[in-house]
Amino acid sequence: MNEIWIAKIPTPIFNTAEIPFNQLPLKKDAQGRLTEIETIAFPGTRFKSVRPVNDIVLQVETAEYPSSKPLYVDRRFLQKAPEDLQERIKQLPSVQEILQWMEHRVGLRYFWGGNWDVGISEILELYPHLQQANEEDQDDALCRGLDCSGLLYQATQGITPRNTSELIHFGKELSLHHLSLGQIQAELKPLDLLVWKGHVILVRSPTTLIESRIHQGVVVSDFETRYAEVIAMLKEQNKQLYFRRWHPSS
Repeated sequence: MNEIWIAKIPTPIFNTAEIPFNQLPLKKDAQGRLTEIETIAFPGTRFKSVRPVNDIVLQVETAEYPSSKPLYVDRRFLQKAPEDLQERIKQLPSVQEILQWMEHRVGLRYFWGGNWDVGISEILELYPHLQQANEEDQDDALCRGLDCSGLLYQATQGITPRNTSELIHFGKELSLHHLSLGQIQAELKPLDLLVWKGHVILVRSPTTLIESRIHQGVVVSDFETRYAEVIAMLKEQNKQLYFRRWHPSS
């Protein structure tokens, strides 16, 4: 039976039934990422159970994170809900509110799958052995920090797509590749996206950009300098850069 559940607290969604918090040290990839974590579901997120894996792990589906791969959660983060539970209500903040929220996170650490900036303190209660972890592993286990699309996702309360593979199609495409750098800067507005498969950068002003970068966290950078880096890197990797405008007020 496909039961309905609701997230009581911020809830990590995993792409494996093997919860990575069960072992120490945490198993990370070559770039130091816990890639088993897909995203963090906001409190109030509606889940439909697919099947119980064991007494703790549920395979689930949620409209807030459509996925072709199986998704799993620790059911202790959830509680059962009535069948007619509605999806979480979302309200898009203004451009200025979103920018201010992001600017207040400058200096915050990068975390793959992160879109709950302060982390989830309850994880230490549910997985008490993590209290013995070193500082970095504990920060990772708490899911503290933001990844590139997570910065935007949390700032918009989950209204924007969660992954760059979706963000490259989000909103309206801006055809700017034929323009000079100065013309591009003049055309772009705050919160416009510079996005490709794998990363997203947001326009902060005509001269600055804001993003969450691996190994650096949330940073503000000079538009001209960072843009030149991006163009050179994407040319080398044979990837396409997209300019997208998505906020209704832009």
